[in-house]
Amino acid sequence: KMYVLGPSKVIGPEVTDRLRKLGTVTRLGGQDPVENAVEFSRFADGSFGWGVQDAGHGLVFARSDRTLDAVAAAPLSASGKYGPLLLLDKAGEVPKRVEQQLLDIQPGYSRDPVRGVYNHGWIIGDDDAISVATQAEIDALLEIVPVSGSSQPPA
Repeated sequence: KMYVLGPSKVIGPEVTDRLRKLGTVTRLGGQDPVENAVEFSRFADGSFGWGVQDAGHGLVFARSDRTLDAVAAAPLSASGKYGPLLLLDKAGEVPKRVEQQLLDIQPGYSRDPVRGVYNHGWIIGDDDAISVATQAEIDALLEIVPVSGSSQPPA
């Protein structure tokens, strides 16, 4: 099995046609680096892939135009609670697709937040790479929240 991450405008059909002579090829990803990262984080095929489609994961955040930050962050994606790299294309904004992914996997609780599952995030770079306001937005999207009909958290 082979997996091609990226659109055909980046990795052309001639490449996947040649690879198909060697085995099964699955293309995944979106039209830009931000979308590719989200789709790769969600993808699973048997034991391959992150499969981040529910709460309880680690995620790494970096800017798409700071490739050395992504290289430095690679060990965070290797083991333990760490997880896939999600990309932001601006310092001061969480891309809509990343925001939607975080909302899709945001943990919730109905009675006791202590018994819930939690997401973890590692932000790579300083506040010039990802602004403090954007860091706070990411933190809020990772945080466990009460779900409908739940009791409010203790004061």
